[in-house]
Amino acid sequence: MNFISLILFIIYLSTSLLLNSCTSVDKTKVKSKCINKENQDVELRWGYRIKSKNEYFGYTLKTNGKIFLQDKFKLIRPISDINQVKYCKLYNDIMSEFNRTQVLNVPADTTVYIEYVHPSRNIRLKAYWNPNFKAIGSKVFRELWNRFDQALPNDNSNLHSLRIRF
Repeated sequence: MNFISLILFIIYLSTSLLLNSCTSVDKTKVKSKCINKENQDVELRWGYRIKSKNEYFGYTLKTNGKIFLQDKFKLIRPISDINQVKYCKLYNDIMSEFNRTQVLNVPADTTVYIEYVHPSRNIRLKAYWNPNFKAIGSKVFRELWNRFDQALPNDNSNLHSLRIRF
């Protein structure tokens, strides 16, 4: 084997190994930095409540990126999913806002809400506000709510009419 053949053979092996290592990674098992063993059961919820009818309707986003339709607090069916990067951005933004605004509860018959639920730590944070008013205190939560709602396929967004009001 001459020198050029040897060099070409080494380049071929190096390229093959590099391509094989890049394509053999199971990307579904790669977890985002915002999801770990301690918070893998977190649920992010958003929707609306009609107090006089004791009616809750909305959606639940799980750490695996699956979005479920919910009625009261019972999951009905999965309707969509988002990637881990988008999930982590929403997760970090909602955690940041709940750290800044610990309580938001506007009394009204019809309210919209965002909720952070962490069952294994017995944590439940919820922000309620009246969709008819654009109060300063609910501004960031309204923006987050819209971002959550925009993660839904258009044909599943039963909350679209409320979102338009914000």
